[in-house]
This record gives sequence, C-alpha cells and structure tokens, in this order.
Amino acid sequence: MSIPWSHWDLEVIDGHMYVGGCSLERLATTYGTPLFVLDEHRLRNNCRALEDSLTRHYPGAGSFFSVKTNLDADVLRIASEEGMGAEVISQQEYELARAVGIPAGRVLFNGMVQPVDSMRRLFADGVLMVHVDAETDVSRLNSAAAEVERRVDVGIRVHTKRGWGSNPFGIPPERCVDMFERILETEFLTPVGLLVHSSARATGPEDYSAKARLLLDICVRVKERTGRAVRFIDIGGGYGTASVRAFGRVEHLANLLIGVKSRPPDPGRFVPLRDTVRIISSQIVDFCTARGLEPPILHLEPGTAVVEDAQLLITTVHKLKQIGGQQIAVVDASRVGMAQPLRGEYHEVFVANRMDGSPRRVYRVVGRSCSTHDWLFSRKRLPKLRPGDLLAIMDVGAYFNSTSNSFSFPSPPAVVVKDGAARLARAAGEPWWTERPSIPGSG
Repeated sequence: MSIPWSHWDLEVIDGHMYVGGCSLERLATTYGTPLFVLDEHRLRNNCRALEDSLTRHYPGAGSFFSVKTNLDADVLRIASEEGMGAEVISQQEYELARAVGIPAGRVLFNGMVQPVDSMRRLFADGVLMVHVDAETDVSRLNSAAAEVERRVDVGIRVHTKRGWGSNPFGIPPERCVDMFERILETEFLTPVGLLVHSSARATGPEDYSAKARLLLDICVRVKERTGRAVRFIDIGGGYGTASVRAFGRVEHLANLLIGVKSRPPDPGRFVPLRDTVRIISSQIVDFCTARGLEPPILHLEPGTAVVEDAQLLITTVHKLKQIGGQQIAVVDASRVGMAQPLRGEYHEVFVANRMDGSPRRVYRVVGRSCSTHDWLFSRKRLPKLRPGDLLAIMDVGAYFNSTSNSFSFPSPPAVVVKDGAARLARAAGEPWWTERPSIPGSG
C-alpha cells in the first residue's frame, strides 16, 4: 500500500514524472543527482492558504516561517512574498531573513542562546520580539537593550510536555506570572507575549487547542495579578502534512533493527492547517469573551506545514545486488548527508522515469557514504529497478536540506521549478544560507 502520486498534483506523461511542468529526468540530466527540486507554485499555494485562513478567521494574526525547517533562501523569500515573517534561532538565520528582504519588525527570535552582540544588533534593528527562555535571560537582554538605548518587547517561552515529552525549553507555567512581573521591573524590557512550541507533528486541531488554552490560562492570571493584558500569544509550529508520518517508538526500532515495512499515513484523516486555524480562532475568541479578556494577537510559526510537501529529492540508482536474499539498491543520495529525517518518518518514493511500473519487489535502498547507517529505506516495495532509474523521494522540504552536510561528498544542488522552467538555486557544495544569483535552467 502506498500514497498515489495524484496526491501531489503531479503530472505523468508517457510514464515520466513532471513537477512544475518540468521533467524530472531532464532535470537530472541537466543538473545531476542527487538534486533537491522545489515546486514554487505548491509552496506559494500552501502559504496563501494559511494566510487567507488567518485573515478570514483571526484578523491581525501573524505567521512567521520557521527558518530552521528549510534554510533555502528561495523558500524564505517566497514565504515572505506571500505574507509570512520569519522565526529565527540564530544570527545566521536572522541575516538570511534580512538578506531576502524581511524587515526586522517581522522577525521573532526564539534562540536558547542569546549572545549579547547578536541581541544588540537585533534590538538596534527593531526586531519584533525576543522570547525569554530562562530567568537568567532577563538581565542579559535588558543590558543589551540599554546599550542601544531601545525599549524592547519580549515574550516568555512556556515549558510544555506536549509533543517532545521531557525537554529543556521554556519556563514552567506556574512561574510565568512571576517572570512577567520581573520583566516589568526592568528598565528596557516590556513583557508583551507568551510562546509555547511542541514538535508534535500535529495532524488536527487538538494539539494547537491545548497549547492555546495553556497560554490563555496564563493570560488570565497575568491580568489578575498585574492588571496588564498579554498582547500576543504564539502557539508555535509543529504542524505536519498529510503524506508524512512519524514512526512510533516500537515501529522505529523495528524498522531500524529488522527492517519491518512501515505503513503510510491516511491523508483522508489529516486536517489541513487552514481548517485548524478556523477552529482554534473560534475557541480563543470564545474563551476570552467568557472571561472578559480582549483576544490577544495570535502568532503561528509554521515550517513543515507549508514547505514539506513542496520539495522532493531525486536520486539515481547506481547498482543493484543481492545479499542473503535481500535485494539492495545503491543510490547516489545519502541519509547521513542529506536525508536524515528518513530514519524516523514515512516518506513516499516513486520511480520517476517509469511511473507506469507496478510495485513488485521489496528493496533495501542504501546510500553512497560507505556507512552501515546509510540506508534511506530499510524495506520499500518498488517496481523492479534497473541501474540508471531515478527515485523521487517525496516531501523533503522539512529538515532535509537544513540538516544536510558535506560528509565525504558536497551537499547537493537545488532547483526551483515553475511553469515548465527551472533555475538553479544552489550549486553543489554551496551553503544553503547564502544568497546566489539565479542562473537560468532547463525545464
């Protein structure tokens, strides 16, 4: 069982896969493999669906693309052109956001480490908000703001056990009101918001509803204790996509150790983020109305939800062999170099140059790095493969390129496809986070 290719609105012409009007086989010939391919239309449509839902159901809300999800400058530029700001955790990410034209006032900083020199730069530029992760952050941030003589808006990151379980992020909910009061006592910091984030790969509104309720309960206590309203609540990111599923613990070990074949998700059970926005918006307004609060401005920090299914990875089958009854396909991609999420997630894969083939044989698909850890799929049923076949690994827009490295090989190139044309966005070995002049490509 697998997810049909029609789920991604792909074209198949004479058995060959086309994305954005471009033949993957021709892209592979022109640019080589492995190759990241970004579908610009799909990314824009994902961003627009979210922005339209926020505008319709929670006017004044803001979305901030999680830059760590995908460090491709083109992805961030497109997201910003569709109305999104940027959520960053480092100065490197901040510089990338500014390089693609995002003003400082549309940037949130959520890094656990807050170097004073970086904070001075962000504060002088007029960054929208920095979130306090620990009590010791307060004096450091106040000193940095004092040096540039700017009063700075800050939020409080709230610790939650949702999604990650035990984690080191944020301040326990029962101490957040005390933290709000402490920040009020500083000379240059103004507490204005609350943030909670959990990487739960949410597939419906339940996770976001629980996070919103957690923050709203704190808003009530802040108003009762200080008389001040919390202006912003930020329910973070962590929303998934319909065609990727994280493995459970037992399944992950079974897949890792003995190669148990994993089942795909059911896209029909997935609730799109735009619908979840509608549901939680109503819940927030109802909660605030019942308690006499002005509804706070809502922030979201999506990454995976808008970019994951807009990018794929092409890799070439170099050879086939059999060991101990196991069929092995050796490809020129590498999980340890560019596809780390495959270790713990279900991703669909197609033979892009023979889409009319029927899945008949189970393969262990391994990478090129000469590491026993370098397998992309422990068991994947595919058409009978041949050397030279192109595998298209779907939904690689989240944490594939941002965790890629140059282990033995240069990091792969990337192209952006749109309306039958392609352009090289990143040459092999170039850092993802640097700007590069566009080079006309071939569709």
